[in-house]
Amino acid sequence: MIETPGAIANLDQILEVETMDGIYVGPNDLGIVLGMASGTDREEPEFIRVLEDIARRANKHARFRYAYQFEQIRHACDRDGIRIRNRMLDAGLIGAGAAATVKDVRAGLRSRS
Repeated sequence: MIETPGAIANLDQILEVETMDGIYVGPNDLGIVLGMASGTDREEPEFIRVLEDIARRANKHARFRYAYQFEQIRHACDRDGIRIRNRMLDAGLIGAGAAATVKDVRAGLRSRS
């Protein structure tokens, strides 16, 4: 995961690891360490510049690029060859799982009455 200043600074060395297929960029964590507010729908020019630099360097090393796809950078993902994009945040997945569990527990409690 490329989400820290250290990972960005050492990206070329990271990309030289021969047993690694690709890298993943998470917009929320990366934005926070760049001094931006929490969020995934990033529009900040600095964030877009950093993402484009990451993609350019990954392309140079012929590595897959993975990213959470948010609409504001869909064009950059397409242009820069970010090939695999997830559309759910981990928080969304956890929330959906919690909601399903609460629903099951409520159904169980109703069946006891």
